Amino acid sequence: MTELHGRHIAITRPENQAKRLSELILAAGGTPVSFPLIAISALEDYQPLRLKSRSCQSRIC
Repeated sequence: MTELHGRHIAITRPENQAKRLSELILAAGGTPVSFPLIAISALEDYQPLRLKSRSCQSRIC
């Protein structure tokens, strides 16, 4: 596969989640460029999320 030959592809996923996508880009002839823009972590307090979720069930948020 060389569909991506000569192309540089930015990967914005966190480093620990980008490995498989990087491998696929390489296999397709591209060059993966790690550029993590987001961090995913657990919330310290889920209560505000639960409350918002309940309010969204009865209307569009």
